[in-house]
Amino acid sequence: MITLANGTGKGVLAGSERGATGVRPPPEPQAIAATQRLHYDLALALEEYRHAGLQEENRTLAEVASHAQAMQAVAEQAQQRQTEFLAVVAHELRNPLVPIRAAAELLGRIDSDDEVLNRVRAIIERQVVHISRLVDDLLDLSRVSTGKLRLECSVVDLRGVVDAAVEDCLPKALRRGQRLAVTVPALPLEINGDPVRLAQVLGNLLDNACKNSPVGGAIELLAAVEGDVAFLSVCDSGTGIAPEALPHVFEPFAQDLHPTGVRNSGLGLGLAVVSNLVEAHGGNVVAHSAGRGSGSRFVVTLPLARQCSSACPA
Repeated sequence: MITLANGTGKGVLAGSERGATGVRPPPEPQAIAATQRLHYDLALALEEYRHAGLQEENRTLAEVASHAQAMQAVAEQAQQRQTEFLAVVAHELRNPLVPIRAAAELLGRIDSDDEVLNRVRAIIERQVVHISRLVDDLLDLSRVSTGKLRLECSVVDLRGVVDAAVEDCLPKALRRGQRLAVTVPALPLEINGDPVRLAQVLGNLLDNACKNSPVGGAIELLAAVEGDVAFLSVCDSGTGIAPEALPHVFEPFAQDLHPTGVRNSGLGLGLAVVSNLVEAHGGNVVAHSAGRGSGSRFVVTLPLARQCSSACPA
């Protein structure tokens, strides 16, 4: 009710009769229920939309994962076929090497002062050795891939392994006028390993150093003990390794480019064989290089021999 200022009571009017302005009537219960239902329907629709989006994303991820698995299976099958093919090629190449080597030995028994004959014989012998090493590397990679690599292990003094590898590499280094410095400890450096395979590891590293070092370059071989491991270090003053190639240097068929843009000779198997053989002995090999033209350094670490144990690590 609204009361006029004269207080006579005659001016009293009902607010409803005059239609008082600025006052809203309370919402009807039906309107409240409709609003609540609308909010619920909107929230439900939004949740269904999100759920449908998640389902679509999950289907996409499942398809991508299935495709990746299929591609991986195809790649593994291709790699297996490649490994089998390389093994067959290696065996086929080894067969003709036997008579060629025998013929070179027969030529060596001929007592002749013919300079041409002696030079031809030397060429044949060097190339037979080179091809034999490539064939052996191919066979070793196939053996590792198929789990057929076997090590004949015993307690080995690494100093003897160093002597054998240096004796094999020295003629090549001398032909190229390269200086080969060797440092070994005075005391035995014993590990559990296969002496033939260890000599192969060191021979491949020295061969890599000779191949990538210039005529008149320097190569350093160091054997020592550090804690409970023995390590072998082969350092050269050669072409070095580009930063982008360094992580892949132990992969099969991986080759870096020379600064001139020409690829290294060979198949790129020697360092892959080194890595596999070192790992089979429970060791590790790491490559270091400051880049092209800065030389390279390869470090092999092997666990020292345990007492009363002559087996290689599993």
